[in-house]
Amino acid sequence: MRLNQWVAVLMGCLVCGCWVTDEDRSAWEQGESWDWFGGGGSETGELPDDNTSSHSTWVQVIAGGWHSCGLDDEGKVHCWGCGGVDYGQCEAPSGTFEFIDTYDTFNCGLRSNGSIECWGEDINGTLSVPAGSYEALAVGEDFGCALDESGRVDCWGISKPLNYWNSQKNWAQSIGAGGGEVTCIVTIDGSLECWCHPEDLYSNCPPPEGLYSQVDAGGQFACAIDDSDSIVCWGRDHYDQASPPAGAFEQISLNNVDGCGIRTSGEIACWPDGTNPPSGTYTQVATGTSHWCALTDDGRINCWGSNSSGQATPP
Repeated sequence: MRLNQWVAVLMGCLVCGCWVTDEDRSAWEQGESWDWFGGGGSETGELPDDNTSSHSTWVQVIAGGWHSCGLDDEGKVHCWGCGGVDYGQCEAPSGTFEFIDTYDTFNCGLRSNGSIECWGEDINGTLSVPAGSYEALAVGEDFGCALDESGRVDCWGISKPLNYWNSQKNWAQSIGAGGGEVTCIVTIDGSLECWCHPEDLYSNCPPPEGLYSQVDAGGQFACAIDDSDSIVCWGRDHYDQASPPAGAFEQISLNNVDGCGIRTSGEIACWPDGTNPPSGTYTQVATGTSHWCALTDDGRINCWGSNSSGQATPP
């Protein structure tokens, strides 16, 4: 890949305009079987004892609402799930990519020539990407943003999180896009800049001061890794989603009300309690609406959580 995962965008894949109820979260934390989306596939939570992919050629994994996708070592995208709601998000285009990202029912990929291609549900222009050569991308609720070689941020879609950033150049190195409430970047000097919904009530903006290497955005909260490798979160904290665990981390991924991170030792830690990540060592984690996937250090994908559409059963 042209950019390593600390400079490239790693985004949590969030809920599709709905909210997690107290009853839903209580049922999931207690291990009850329930179908979040009412779709087909196996019962939620009923996964094989060994749910690790049979292939060991993956370099990235992303998790959406009803599906997941992986990028193999040849640059090809493979998607699975979509048994409950299918907008074409599992029909990955041919050709090779260097990075992929998702939000709920659409995906975007960064090709080796710097161009961007998106597929799945077209939500008010989410598939109408700008022409140009880019080095990183992130997609959020009804929009996408990309970072070109000069550090300029370009966005498309119906949401308007970064319109006032589009005139800026040479100042962004990483993007974290969320559910429409908050979108942040890490600037060239390591500080954070965020855009928040004008009626935001949960103190998502302004972000904390300090130096950071990566940022990601959830539904109404955001988190970043600071220069001591600690996770710093801010915003709504009604489920303790803005109260991350202590320790040193390499990568984080957020969904609407949960977060997971890869510790510098390779283990996965998730917050708040209830997501029950697998043991072992990993290089990347991706959070979906109600399922999670991670990339093992030997190039396999392991998923857990809801499997109502087959989204937690990697090939």
